[in-house]
Amino acid sequence: MAFLCSLDEFLAKNKISRKDWESSESSWEDLVAIANHHEANRSDLGAVAELFANLIQKIPQVHSVRWRVKDTEHLLVKIIRKRLESNEKYKDLDLQNYTQRITDLIGLRALHLFKDDYLSIDASLRGRWTPLEKAIVFVREGDVHNKIDEELFEVKEHHAGYRSVHYVLPNHTLNQHGSLELQVRTIFEEGWSEIDHKVRYPNFSNNEVLKYFLSIFNRLAGNADEMGGFVTLLSETMNQFEQEIRSANDAKNESLSKIDELISQIGDLKSKDASSKEAIENLKNEVARLRSANGLQDILQFNERMKLGLGGLDSPILKIGDALRNTNFDSISRTLRASDIGKLGISDILKKGNE
Repeated sequence: MAFLCSLDEFLAKNKISRKDWESSESSWEDLVAIANHHEANRSDLGAVAELFANLIQKIPQVHSVRWRVKDTEHLLVKIIRKRLESNEKYKDLDLQNYTQRITDLIGLRALHLFKDDYLSIDASLRGRWTPLEKAIVFVREGDVHNKIDEELFEVKEHHAGYRSVHYVLPNHTLNQHGSLELQVRTIFEEGWSEIDHKVRYPNFSNNEVLKYFLSIFNRLAGNADEMGGFVTLLSETMNQFEQEIRSANDAKNESLSKIDELISQIGDLKSKDASSKEAIENLKNEVARLRSANGLQDILQFNERMKLGLGGLDSPILKIGDALRNTNFDSISRTLRASDIGKLGISDILKKGNE
Protein backbone atom coordinates (compact mmCIF):
# COMPACT_ATOMS: atom_id res chain seq x y z
CA MET A 1 0.00 0.00 0.00
CA ALA A 2 1.43 3.35 -1.05
CA PHE A 3 1.97 6.09 1.51
CA LEU A 4 -0.36 8.86 0.34
CA CYS A 5 -0.16 11.42 3.15
CA SER A 6 0.98 14.94 2.25
CA LEU A 7 3.60 16.81 4.27
CA ASP A 8 1.08 19.30 5.69
CA GLU A 9 -1.31 16.52 6.69
CA PHE A 10 1.53 14.55 8.28
CA LEU A 11 2.82 17.52 10.31
CA ALA A 12 -0.65 18.47 11.54
CA LYS A 13 -1.61 14.90 12.45
CA ASN A 14 1.58 14.27 14.40
CA LYS A 15 1.80 17.72 16.04
CA ILE A 16 5.13 18.62 14.43
CA SER A 17 5.65 22.32 13.96
CA ARG A 18 6.93 23.75 10.70
CA LYS A 19 9.91 25.10 12.63
CA ASP A 20 10.85 21.62 13.91
CA TRP A 21 10.39 20.17 10.44
CA GLU A 22 12.79 22.67 8.95
CA SER A 23 15.26 22.19 11.81
CA SER A 24 15.33 18.44 11.17
CA GLU A 25 16.71 19.10 7.67
CA SER A 26 14.69 16.16 6.34
CA SER A 27 13.60 15.58 2.77
CA TRP A 28 9.93 14.75 2.41
CA GLU A 29 10.67 12.80 -0.76
CA ASP A 30 13.23 10.64 1.07
CA LEU A 31 10.83 10.02 3.93
CA VAL A 32 8.05 9.03 1.52
CA ALA A 33 10.43 6.57 -0.16
CA ILE A 34 11.22 5.01 3.23
CA ALA A 35 7.52 4.93 4.10
CA ASN A 36 6.57 3.14 0.86
CA HIS A 37 9.36 0.59 1.30
CA HIS A 38 8.34 -0.09 4.87
CA GLU A 39 4.68 -0.44 3.92
CA ALA A 40 5.62 -2.99 1.26
CA ASN A 41 7.63 -5.01 3.80
CA ARG A 42 5.14 -4.97 6.66
CA SER A 43 3.70 -8.40 5.87
CA ASP A 44 7.14 -10.04 5.73
CA LEU A 45 8.20 -8.26 8.90
CA GLY A 46 5.10 -9.63 10.59
CA ALA A 47 6.08 -13.17 9.58
CA VAL A 48 9.55 -12.64 11.03
CA ALA A 49 8.04 -11.31 14.24
CA GLU A 50 5.87 -14.42 14.55
CA LEU A 51 8.93 -16.64 14.03
CA PHE A 52 10.84 -14.94 16.85
CA ALA A 53 7.74 -14.90 19.07
CA ASN A 54 7.29 -18.66 18.67
CA LEU A 55 10.93 -19.31 19.57
CA ILE A 56 10.79 -17.04 22.63
CA GLN A 57 7.49 -18.58 23.74
CA LYS A 58 9.29 -21.93 24.09
CA ILE A 59 11.33 -20.56 27.03
CA PRO A 60 9.69 -22.15 30.11
CA GLN A 61 9.56 -18.98 32.21
CA VAL A 62 7.90 -16.94 29.45
CA HIS A 63 4.17 -16.60 30.06
CA SER A 64 3.27 -14.97 26.74
CA VAL A 65 4.78 -12.99 23.85
CA ARG A 66 3.39 -9.94 22.07
CA TRP A 67 4.77 -8.39 18.92
CA ARG A 68 4.17 -5.51 16.53
CA VAL A 69 5.59 -4.10 13.29
CA LYS A 70 6.32 -0.39 13.62
CA ASP A 71 3.60 1.89 12.32
CA THR A 72 4.76 3.74 9.19
CA GLU A 73 3.88 7.23 10.40
CA HIS A 74 5.52 6.50 13.77
CA LEU A 75 8.65 5.48 11.87
CA LEU A 76 8.80 8.83 10.10
CA VAL A 77 8.10 10.73 13.34
CA LYS A 78 10.97 8.87 14.99
CA ILE A 79 13.38 9.80 12.20
CA ILE A 80 12.45 13.47 12.50
CA ARG A 81 12.70 13.41 16.31
CA LYS A 82 16.12 11.74 16.27
CA ARG A 83 17.41 14.29 13.81
CA LEU A 84 16.15 17.09 16.04
CA GLU A 85 18.12 15.44 18.86
CA SER A 86 21.22 15.48 16.60
CA ASN A 87 21.53 11.71 16.70
CA GLU A 88 24.42 10.90 14.36
CA LYS A 89 22.96 7.57 13.30
CA TYR A 90 19.98 9.32 11.74
CA LYS A 91 21.79 12.21 10.10
CA ASP A 92 22.43 10.42 6.79
CA LEU A 93 19.74 7.76 7.16
CA ASP A 94 18.08 6.90 3.83
CA LEU A 95 16.22 4.20 1.89
CA GLN A 96 19.35 2.05 1.53
CA ASN A 97 20.38 1.90 5.19
CA TYR A 98 17.31 2.52 7.37
CA THR A 99 16.56 -1.20 7.87
CA GLN A 100 20.04 -1.71 9.35
CA ARG A 101 20.09 1.40 11.53
CA ILE A 102 16.61 1.43 13.00
CA THR A 103 16.44 -1.40 15.50
CA ASP A 104 12.74 -1.44 16.36
CA LEU A 105 11.01 -2.02 13.01
CA ILE A 106 9.99 -5.23 14.78
CA GLY A 107 9.23 -5.04 18.49
CA LEU A 108 8.49 -7.94 20.81
CA ARG A 109 7.54 -8.19 24.47
CA ALA A 110 8.11 -11.36 26.49
CA LEU A 111 6.00 -11.37 29.64
CA HIS A 112 6.72 -13.43 32.74
CA LEU A 113 5.05 -14.01 36.10
CA PHE A 114 7.76 -13.58 38.71
CA LYS A 115 10.24 -10.73 38.90
CA ASP A 116 13.38 -12.88 39.15
CA ASP A 117 12.41 -15.00 36.12
CA TYR A 118 14.23 -12.50 33.92
CA LEU A 119 17.54 -14.21 34.79
CA SER A 120 16.47 -17.60 33.43
CA ILE A 121 14.93 -15.92 30.39
CA ASP A 122 18.16 -13.99 29.81
CA ALA A 123 20.21 -17.21 29.85
CA SER A 124 17.86 -18.83 27.32
CA LEU A 125 17.93 -15.79 25.04
CA ARG A 126 21.74 -15.69 25.04
CA GLY A 127 21.76 -19.40 24.22
CA ARG A 128 19.83 -18.62 21.01
CA TRP A 129 21.12 -15.18 19.99
CA THR A 130 24.03 -12.88 20.74
CA PRO A 131 22.67 -9.41 21.56
CA LEU A 132 23.99 -6.67 19.28
CA GLU A 133 24.15 -4.26 22.21
CA LYS A 134 24.53 -4.64 25.94
CA ALA A 135 21.13 -5.47 27.42
CA ILE A 136 19.60 -2.58 29.38
CA VAL A 137 17.68 -2.99 32.61
CA PHE A 138 15.33 -0.04 32.96
CA VAL A 139 14.40 0.72 36.56
CA ARG A 140 12.24 3.23 38.35
CA GLU A 141 13.71 5.88 40.63
CA GLY A 142 14.15 4.32 44.07
CA ASP A 143 14.34 0.72 42.85
CA VAL A 144 17.02 -1.46 44.45
CA HIS A 145 19.25 -2.82 41.71
CA ASN A 146 22.57 -3.61 43.39
CA LYS A 147 22.17 -7.34 42.63
CA ILE A 148 22.04 -6.87 38.84
CA ASP A 149 25.07 -8.29 37.03
CA GLU A 150 26.71 -5.27 35.44
CA GLU A 151 28.80 -7.52 33.21
CA LEU A 152 25.63 -8.56 31.39
CA PHE A 153 23.36 -5.55 31.89
CA GLU A 154 23.51 -1.79 31.83
CA VAL A 155 21.20 -0.25 34.42
CA LYS A 156 19.30 2.90 33.44
CA GLU A 157 16.68 4.86 35.33
CA HIS A 158 13.63 5.38 33.10
CA HIS A 159 12.21 8.90 33.22
CA ALA A 160 8.63 7.59 33.06
CA GLY A 161 9.15 4.78 35.58
CA TYR A 162 9.05 1.88 33.13
CA ARG A 163 10.67 -1.34 34.31
CA SER A 164 11.88 -3.86 31.74
CA VAL A 165 14.93 -5.55 30.27
CA HIS A 166 15.67 -4.30 26.76
CA TYR A 167 17.49 -6.34 24.10
CA VAL A 168 18.58 -5.61 20.53
CA LEU A 169 18.74 -8.98 18.77
CA PRO A 170 20.10 -9.79 15.30
CA ASN A 171 17.63 -10.43 12.50
CA HIS A 172 19.25 -12.12 9.50
CA THR A 173 16.05 -13.28 7.84
CA LEU A 174 14.77 -12.03 4.47
CA ASN A 175 18.35 -11.62 3.23
CA GLN A 176 18.81 -8.63 5.52
CA HIS A 177 21.28 -7.84 8.26
CA GLY A 178 18.99 -5.90 10.52
CA SER A 179 17.82 -6.18 14.09
CA LEU A 180 14.76 -6.20 16.28
CA GLU A 181 14.00 -5.10 19.81
CA LEU A 182 12.76 -7.28 22.64
CA GLN A 183 11.44 -6.13 26.00
CA VAL A 184 11.21 -8.59 28.88
CA ARG A 185 8.94 -7.56 31.76
CA THR A 186 6.46 -8.92 34.28
CA ILE A 187 2.74 -9.14 33.60
CA PHE A 188 2.05 -6.55 36.32
CA GLU A 189 4.51 -4.12 34.74
CA GLU A 190 2.95 -4.71 31.33
CA GLY A 191 -0.50 -3.90 32.71
CA TRP A 192 0.72 -0.64 34.22
CA SER A 193 2.66 0.42 31.11
CA GLU A 194 -0.32 -0.26 28.82
CA ILE A 195 -2.62 1.87 30.95
CA ASP A 196 0.05 4.58 31.28
CA HIS A 197 0.49 4.62 27.51
CA LYS A 198 -3.25 4.80 26.87
CA VAL A 199 -3.74 7.66 29.33
CA ARG A 200 -0.57 9.66 28.81
CA TYR A 201 0.28 9.51 25.13
CA PRO A 202 -2.77 10.14 22.94
CA ASN A 203 -2.40 13.85 23.65
CA PHE A 204 1.16 13.72 25.04
CA SER A 205 -0.39 14.68 28.36
CA ASN A 206 1.77 16.34 31.00
CA ASN A 207 -1.15 16.77 33.38
CA GLU A 208 0.31 16.79 36.90
CA VAL A 209 -2.71 15.08 38.48
CA LEU A 210 -2.55 12.23 35.97
CA LYS A 211 1.19 11.92 36.45
CA TYR A 212 0.74 11.75 40.23
CA PHE A 213 -1.83 8.95 40.16
CA LEU A 214 0.03 7.06 37.45
CA SER A 215 3.11 7.16 39.70
CA ILE A 216 1.05 5.64 42.52
CA PHE A 217 -0.18 2.98 40.10
CA ASN A 218 3.44 2.35 39.13
CA ARG A 219 4.39 1.73 42.77
CA LEU A 220 1.43 -0.63 43.18
CA ALA A 221 2.59 -2.62 40.16
CA GLY A 222 6.06 -2.81 41.68
CA ASN A 223 4.60 -3.96 45.00
CA ALA A 224 2.58 -6.61 43.18
CA ASP A 225 5.80 -7.92 41.63
CA GLU A 226 7.43 -8.03 45.07
CA MET A 227 4.40 -9.87 46.48
CA GLY A 228 4.63 -12.41 43.67
CA GLY A 229 8.22 -13.14 44.66
CA PHE A 230 7.23 -13.31 48.34
CA VAL A 231 4.44 -15.87 47.88
CA THR A 232 6.82 -17.98 45.78
CA LEU A 233 9.35 -18.00 48.62
CA LEU A 234 6.60 -18.70 51.15
CA SER A 235 5.35 -21.65 49.10
CA GLU A 236 8.86 -23.06 48.81
CA THR A 237 9.38 -22.64 52.57
CA MET A 238 6.13 -24.41 53.45
CA ASN A 239 6.91 -27.23 51.01
CA GLN A 240 10.29 -27.61 52.69
CA PHE A 241 8.61 -27.83 56.11
CA GLU A 242 6.23 -30.51 54.83
CA GLN A 243 9.10 -32.49 53.33
CA GLU A 244 11.02 -32.38 56.60
CA ILE A 245 7.94 -33.51 58.50
CA ARG A 246 7.54 -36.46 56.14
CA SER A 247 11.23 -37.31 56.50
CA ALA A 248 10.97 -37.12 60.30
CA ASN A 249 7.91 -39.38 60.32
CA ASP A 250 9.71 -41.86 58.08
CA ALA A 251 12.71 -41.82 60.44
CA LYS A 252 10.44 -42.27 63.44
CA ASN A 253 8.62 -45.20 61.83
CA GLU A 254 11.90 -46.82 60.88
CA SER A 255 13.14 -46.55 64.46
CA LEU A 256 9.89 -47.99 65.75
CA SER A 257 10.22 -50.92 63.38
CA LYS A 258 13.67 -51.62 64.75
CA ILE A 259 12.31 -51.37 68.29
CA ASP A 260 9.50 -53.81 67.44
CA GLU A 261 12.07 -56.24 66.10
CA LEU A 262 14.18 -55.98 69.27
CA ILE A 263 11.12 -56.43 71.50
CA SER A 264 10.28 -59.55 69.57
CA GLN A 265 13.79 -60.81 70.20
CA ILE A 266 13.45 -59.99 73.91
CA GLY A 267 10.15 -61.85 74.05
CA ASP A 268 11.84 -64.99 72.80
CA LEU A 269 14.27 -65.04 75.70
CA LYS A 270 14.15 -68.18 77.75
CA SER A 271 14.07 -66.26 81.03
CA LYS A 272 10.70 -66.57 82.75
CA ASP A 273 11.34 -64.51 85.86
CA ALA A 274 8.71 -61.97 86.79
CA SER A 275 10.99 -58.96 86.59
CA SER A 276 11.87 -59.68 82.95
CA LYS A 277 8.20 -60.14 82.05
CA GLU A 278 7.32 -56.88 83.74
CA ALA A 279 10.16 -55.06 81.99
CA ILE A 280 9.06 -56.41 78.60
CA GLU A 281 5.49 -55.34 79.25
CA ASN A 282 6.61 -51.85 80.26
CA LEU A 283 8.70 -51.62 77.11
CA LYS A 284 5.74 -52.57 74.93
CA ASN A 285 3.59 -49.90 76.60
CA GLU A 286 6.25 -47.27 76.02
CA VAL A 287 6.50 -48.20 72.33
CA ALA A 288 2.72 -47.94 71.96
CA ARG A 289 2.83 -44.48 73.50
CA LEU A 290 5.72 -43.47 71.25
CA ARG A 291 3.69 -44.37 68.17
CA SER A 292 1.32 -41.51 68.98
CA ALA A 293 4.03 -39.11 70.16
CA ASN A 294 4.01 -35.66 68.58
CA GLY A 295 7.37 -34.36 69.68
CA LEU A 296 11.02 -35.09 70.23
CA GLN A 297 10.72 -34.88 74.03
CA ASP A 298 8.62 -38.07 74.15
CA ILE A 299 11.31 -39.92 72.23
CA LEU A 300 14.07 -38.70 74.51
CA GLN A 301 12.08 -39.51 77.67
CA PHE A 302 11.45 -42.98 76.30
CA ASN A 303 15.18 -43.47 75.82
CA GLU A 304 15.89 -42.35 79.40
CA ARG A 305 13.22 -44.64 80.85
CA MET A 306 14.76 -47.60 79.08
CA LYS A 307 18.19 -46.78 80.49
CA LEU A 308 16.99 -46.23 84.09
CA GLY A 309 14.17 -48.71 84.51
CA LEU A 310 15.27 -51.75 82.53
CA GLY A 311 18.83 -52.18 83.70
CA GLY A 312 18.43 -55.94 83.98
CA LEU A 313 18.35 -56.27 80.22
CA ASP A 314 21.45 -54.26 79.44
CA SER A 315 22.43 -55.76 76.10
CA PRO A 316 19.04 -55.57 74.28
CA ILE A 317 18.35 -52.11 75.69
CA LEU A 318 21.68 -50.79 74.44
CA LYS A 319 20.68 -52.01 71.00
CA ILE A 320 17.41 -50.10 71.27
CA GLY A 321 19.30 -47.00 72.38
CA ASP A 322 21.61 -47.34 69.39
CA ALA A 323 18.58 -47.51 67.11
CA LEU A 324 17.28 -44.25 68.56
CA ARG A 325 20.67 -42.54 68.43
CA ASN A 326 20.90 -43.35 64.73
CA THR A 327 17.70 -41.40 64.12
CA ASN A 328 18.15 -37.87 62.73
CA PHE A 329 17.06 -36.00 65.85
CA ASP A 330 18.03 -32.63 64.37
CA SER A 331 15.43 -33.14 61.67
CA ILE A 332 12.86 -34.38 64.18
CA SER A 333 13.44 -31.44 66.53
CA ARG A 334 12.86 -28.96 63.71
CA THR A 335 9.90 -30.56 62.07
CA LEU A 336 7.85 -32.12 64.84
CA ARG A 337 7.26 -28.58 66.08
CA ALA A 338 5.15 -28.00 62.97
CA SER A 339 2.20 -27.22 65.22
CA ASP A 340 3.96 -23.91 65.99
CA ILE A 341 3.97 -22.80 62.34
CA GLY A 342 0.58 -21.16 62.74
CA LYS A 343 1.94 -19.00 65.54
CA LEU A 344 4.85 -17.66 63.50
CA GLY A 345 4.79 -14.30 61.80
CA ILE A 346 5.61 -13.85 58.12
CA SER A 347 9.10 -12.53 58.93
CA ASP A 348 9.77 -15.62 61.06
CA ILE A 349 8.69 -17.93 58.24
CA LEU A 350 10.97 -16.14 55.81
CA LYS A 351 13.82 -16.29 58.31
CA LYS A 352 13.39 -20.04 58.69
CA GLY A 353 13.26 -20.42 54.93
CA ASN A 354 16.69 -18.79 54.64
CA GLU A 355 18.41 -20.81 57.37
